[in-house]
Amino acid sequence: NLSTKLVGDLTGLVFSFILMLFVLFFLLRDHAKIVDTLHWVLPLSRSQEEALLTEAKMVARSAVLGSVLTAIAQGIAGGIAMAIVGFPGLFWGTMMAFASFIPAVGTALIWLPASLYLILTGDWGWGLFLAGWGVVVVGSIDNVLRPILMQGSSNMSTLLIFLSLIGGIQLFGLIGVIYGPIIFALTLVLLRIYTIEFKDFLEKQDNN
Repeated sequence: NLSTKLVGDLTGLVFSFILMLFVLFFLLRDHAKIVDTLHWVLPLSRSQEEALLTEAKMVARSAVLGSVLTAIAQGIAGGIAMAIVGFPGLFWGTMMAFASFIPAVGTALIWLPASLYLILTGDWGWGLFLAGWGVVVVGSIDNVLRPILMQGSSNMSTLLIFLSLIGGIQLFGLIGVIYGPIIFALTLVLLRIYTIEFKDFLEKQDNN
């Protein structure tokens, strides 16, 4: 039934969030060992390995920083709206910041029930205001600001960042916020290495 599905979905979201924190912890703790292992197993020249690992570092850093800054921005925007309509702004703004890490629903997990509560209790104006603020202001931060912030020092365009986020979340869940951009960036680096290494061959192919 519906309640069972909601509980299952919520459990999955919590598990995804915990998994993301777990992966991030070990990536940060064992960063040096992971890099050394990759240097050992990758069948590439040292310069090619450095290009791959440097790109992965930049994109991972941008992904984490972009997600955190987006969460803070959404929390501030959501907290302001909550305070305006009469809810404790600091508390619910903090809840929105954490909720922004949840794929698919995000901050709507907070502002949508609050809007419905206001509407059902007769405060139509404030309820519609909060819903509109959540969709237009808070939602725009997630859809527009997140890809821009996550672009960071990486060489990927905002469009590619946006597509990699969608694909990563679709395939991996919450941790896809990091996996998606990294996989996309590494693919672009490998293509760049291929075009450099096989430049003469590719030019001959074009001339035939």
